[in-house]
Amino acid sequence: MSEVFLTDMRTEPGNNILDKFEKLLIKSGLDKIDFKNKFVALKIHFGEPGNLAYIRPNYVHVITEIIKQKGGVLFLPIQILSIQEDGLMLLITLYQLRKTALHIL
Repeated sequence: MSEVFLTDMRTEPGNNILDKFEKLLIKSGLDKIDFKNKFVALKIHFGEPGNLAYIRPNYVHVITEIIKQKGGVLFLPIQILSIQEDGLMLLITLYQLRKTALHIL
C-alpha cells in the first residue's frame, strides 16, 4: 500500500506554506531520487482563463529547485491541439528544453 503524506495549512512566522510543502516533498523521498544529469519532464497544466484549479507557480518552483539542486535537467513537455481537415484532433507534444515557463521558475 502506498504511503500518504499530509500536512495542515497552519503557518507561523518563519514557517510558511511553501516551507511546509518542501518538507513534505523531502519527507516523501523526492530528495533521495538520483536526478544527476538526467532529463526530468515536468508535466503541468497551466490552467485556462477563469479556471483556478491548477498548480500555482510558487509550488512548482519549490519542486524545480529540489530537482535542480540534485543535478536534474528540467524540461517542459508542451501539448498543442491541432485540427485536421477531416475534423479529427491530433495531440502533438513538443519538448522545449529549459525555456519558457520552466526557465522563469
